[in-house]
Amino acid sequence: MDNPPPESAAEISPTDGPGDITRLLERVHGGERGALEALCERCLPEIKSLARAAIRDAGARPDLQTTVVAHDVFLKLHDRPAATHWDGRRHYFGSARNAALQVVTDWRRRKATRLRAHDTLRETIVDRQGSTDLANSGTDAEELSRLIRAMELLNHHYPRAAQVVKFRMLFELSEAAIATRLGVSRRTVQNDWRFARAFLRDAMDNP
Repeated sequence: MDNPPPESAAEISPTDGPGDITRLLERVHGGERGALEALCERCLPEIKSLARAAIRDAGARPDLQTTVVAHDVFLKLHDRPAATHWDGRRHYFGSARNAALQVVTDWRRRKATRLRAHDTLRETIVDRQGSTDLANSGTDAEELSRLIRAMELLNHHYPRAAQVVKFRMLFELSEAAIATRLGVSRRTVQNDWRFARAFLRDAMDNP
């Protein structure tokens, strides 16, 4: 009598017993078709719980969504050249917990960089010898939104000038380094910077 075909990982129910995650991991390690999708579906509630805990423990703002963190956790766990071999459920979720903490930490670092760049750029583009309307108008959130829209306009119409702003404000590159990156002269970088400041100031004053 023929033996029954092996159970497909894709057919494993998310409500199987406590050993089902270990079984799914074994199938993922074996390269079985559908195993990774089944593992992610089965582990999603636990991964979201870890994501919520990481967001809460880091004191992150509510605009960082649990689903986004969970998605990035799965990418960190599975989207890598050399696949990790997890020794069961505990090892897998331990790795997921560390990945969630790293995702939130990276998000906070990027957000701090953006806010620092915003503050520096705001101070840079404000005409200190002219009108102070820009400095005194709107909330920080409104002003940031106006700056983002102004940068989008600059990038659309004058992409090189927008690159100069990005390299100078976000990456803190020198004029010489920016010139090398863009393949232009240092004088061109200086001209683009002056133009970008005026463009952004005008775009923010006249949204």
